[in-house]
Order: sequence, then C-alpha cells, then structure tokens
Amino acid sequence: MPRSLSFVLSCVCVAAAAAALSGQSGSPKTHRLEATPNTVAVGYYWSEAKPALRIASGDIIDVDTLLTNNPTGLARAGVPDDKI
Repeated sequence: MPRSLSFVLSCVCVAAAAAALSGQSGSPKTHRLEATPNTVAVGYYWSEAKPALRIASGDIIDVDTLLTNNPTGLARAGVPDDKI
C-alpha cells in the first residue's frame, strides 16, 4: 500500500474512533425544550433538580422562553385573558 494511502486510512480510522468515543453519530440531533411548569425554574435554581433535558455535545436546542410581566404587559403581548 502506498504510504500516502496508508496515512489517509490511518486518519480516517482515528477520526472514526474519536467520533465513536464521543458518542456522536455524525449529524447533531435537534431537541425541543418547551416552557412548562416542569421545565421552568422560578425564583432560584436548585442544584439537585432533575435536568429538564439531556443532550450530547454538538446537539441543537430549540428553547421556549417565558415572559415574566404584569397582567397589562401580558395582555399587550397577546396572552388571552383566561391565561393571565
């Protein structure tokens, strides 16, 4: 086998091993994190709280944010009266 081909194959093997060890399967996975009573921390963060989401390095997260406001501001933002 030519030396340059051997080098290329070695690099491919090292890259494949690194990807396998890191747990990534090639393309990142997209996760959705909605703002719900179970995923929103109010007032403080508790270090022993169960994680709302676990991801792998390189994954993509689509995160909802929560508007904290007064009733007038929520109404202006389009929140229905029965949800305020």
